[in-house]
Amino acid sequence: MDTLHYLTGYPAQIQQQAQILLDRGQLGDYLQQRYPDKHEIQGDKALFQYANTLKQQYLRKAPPLGKAHYDAKLKTLSQARGSL
Repeated sequence: MDTLHYLTGYPAQIQQQAQILLDRGQLGDYLQQRYPDKHEIQGDKALFQYANTLKQQYLRKAPPLGKAHYDAKLKTLSQARGSL
């Protein structure tokens, strides 16, 4: 299960299902089918605005956000497919 280190907080059953899909080469297709819409957040400013909107909507009494950092080098789709 080391290849799915980002799922360590999930129940073992979910990790096993993801590992089976990864082994079959179907995890990327499954994720694209389940989450077809790509978000438009591609930078620090956009991420900060998005996070601040969520905070204002759900956490009105929380202290203001300090900053938000978008990692442009992160390739989640290729990592989800298992092709690191």
